[in-house]
Amino acid sequence: MLAFLVACAAPRAERTVAPTSDVVVGPGGAKLHEYVDRLARCGAFSGSVLVARGDTVLLDGGYGFADQRRGIPVTRSTVFDIGSVAKQFAAVAVLRLELDGRLSVDDALARYFPDAPADKREITIHHLLTHTSGLPGDFETGDQRTTTVDDPTLAARVLALPLESAPGTTFRYSNVGYVLLRLVIERASGLPYARYVTERLLRPAGLTRTGWHGDAALWAPGEVARGAWGLYDSGSPRDWPLHGATFGAGEMVSSPDELFRWLRALDAGQVLPEDARRKLFTPRSHWSGVGAEERGPDARYAYGWEVRTRADGTVGLVFHNGTYDNFRTTVRRYTCDDTTIVVATNSRQQDAGDRADEVGNALRDLMIGDDVPLAPRTLELLPSELAAFEGSYEIPDGARLRVSRTTPDRLWLAPHGQRAFDAIWAPDADRAKLNERIARRTLDVIEELRATPCVAGLSSWSAMFCGLVERFGPLERVELEGVAPLSWSTDTSMSYTVLDFARGRITVTWEWRGEELVKTMSSVDVPEPQSVPLAPVGATSFVMYDWFTDRTLPIDFTTVDRLRIGDGPPVVSARLSDPR
Repeated sequence: MLAFLVACAAPRAERTVAPTSDVVVGPGGAKLHEYVDRLARCGAFSGSVLVARGDTVLLDGGYGFADQRRGIPVTRSTVFDIGSVAKQFAAVAVLRLELDGRLSVDDALARYFPDAPADKREITIHHLLTHTSGLPGDFETGDQRTTTVDDPTLAARVLALPLESAPGTTFRYSNVGYVLLRLVIERASGLPYARYVTERLLRPAGLTRTGWHGDAALWAPGEVARGAWGLYDSGSPRDWPLHGATFGAGEMVSSPDELFRWLRALDAGQVLPEDARRKLFTPRSHWSGVGAEERGPDARYAYGWEVRTRADGTVGLVFHNGTYDNFRTTVRRYTCDDTTIVVATNSRQQDAGDRADEVGNALRDLMIGDDVPLAPRTLELLPSELAAFEGSYEIPDGARLRVSRTTPDRLWLAPHGQRAFDAIWAPDADRAKLNERIARRTLDVIEELRATPCVAGLSSWSAMFCGLVERFGPLERVELEGVAPLSWSTDTSMSYTVLDFARGRITVTWEWRGEELVKTMSSVDVPEPQSVPLAPVGATSFVMYDWFTDRTLPIDFTTVDRLRIGDGPPVVSARLSDPR
């Protein structure tokens, strides 16, 4: 999924305008727009995309929903959490301070942290920038969420972490290294990090809508995308507090058009002179460890940027990805033809967080003239036309398929019972057996959690369950809805349960890798998290499009009270009189 192309293509020209406020330039831009627009209309993508060659923007548009519950669309000015794409701003801040004589990339940490332990004193700013400090990747998850920005013990806590290798010897992608870098920038500049970056970098580059978590005054609520994991809503960066344990490595908010403006400002020398800009993008450490195999042997890290080199050693691609919560952003510069691709998404599907990367890959393929699979062409149906299909449809063995307008713009299909799940996901024999084991394992885990006393020092799963018991009372009934395989993985599955407590009903989604529990999601206001989006392709015909496999599952309402589903032998279900 990180196999980025470094090939080049001929330039495009001629400007046209898409039916929305999106910017589309020429037939090339129209082709890019069609690809993303079809994905979004099938419910397979939500986000913002910018593609440019040189200063000419070919595509700048929003797709899907910034807030799917309220039906607020993404526009080209919608801002997103950009995750680790924020690291480049820390790197530029360091180089700006070096130009001003405030620091040197060769400075050791002892200059800024006199009480640093002996094994950390000789770590340099260069080591932090290139992930070769030897520091671990992150704090523990609990520390990430509870550490405040102004925590006076933060530096000491970072420096107390055990080294995983001697400084300068091994690449280890380290978010805590960039947290420490943020503290260095504050000490060298004498200003809070956000203020320094805003005043010395963002404003000179013309960025007015880029900020950080919690910058509520900078944007109206609808201008900031809310994270979504299927139908789960994870909130807005506008409302999130800054966390000391990740601020500097991430927690920045921006949009593709602002990030493009930033890149062109770098090119124009508005932020750094040419010598410092070259220093920013010079390949340095070789990527190793997690992600090295899929990145390939030419993967290098510069200052806050990943780079790919060609056979002759020159840089062919400069890029960075970023993930936070359900957001994912990728920024790419193809140097041979001066092409920029920026994709930001606020939605995970099947818990796959690299959708922005896949869209970026496809856009590059289209830019160099390659074909890519297109999602089905869809129709627009009125809300009243969609409402006619809502209801519960019973499969002969007692399982149900429920059709509802869970979000304003589309129908969603929710399976209830394993037979209904299988009608959608069509598992092979081996996957069906795994589903059976996961179903048993899910119920076993719930019984184990119910039997575990709620005391201090619990595992994360037990703590989660005890929190539900404290809020809603004893667990009284468990209903297993079914198990769905994730089509992008051979061994990852989701099981879906309804837990009835004395004072409330909760839906819990359990993610499994093999038979190991790796994640849970729970909600009181998402009654059917197993739902999949449907896209209309005819007056009574819909499809579920699985982007990962390019599979199109037909769903036809053959009469007013019958639903036919399947791309093999169809499953026909009859509408129940009870709409639930």
